[in-house]
Amino acid sequence: MSEVAGVEHATLDFGIAMRDVVVQSDHFPADLIAALAVAGCGMELTQFPTGRKAKNLKRYRKALRSGQLRR
Repeated sequence: MSEVAGVEHATLDFGIAMRDVVVQSDHFPADLIAALAVAGCGMELTQFPTGRKAKNLKRYRKALRSGQLRR
């Protein structure tokens, strides 16, 4: 993939929900990682808040935009 003309970076991004746990661990099989390496691709894990965490994040962003919080 990364050898295609015009492609500078290739990354496979896995979007997952943030779980309400002390430690969050996610496993990727070795054959997937090896295949990505052969294809010249990186791997990325993006966590998204859900439930209570998402609501708190929305409140925080709203307060930040309204000037109630300072950056």
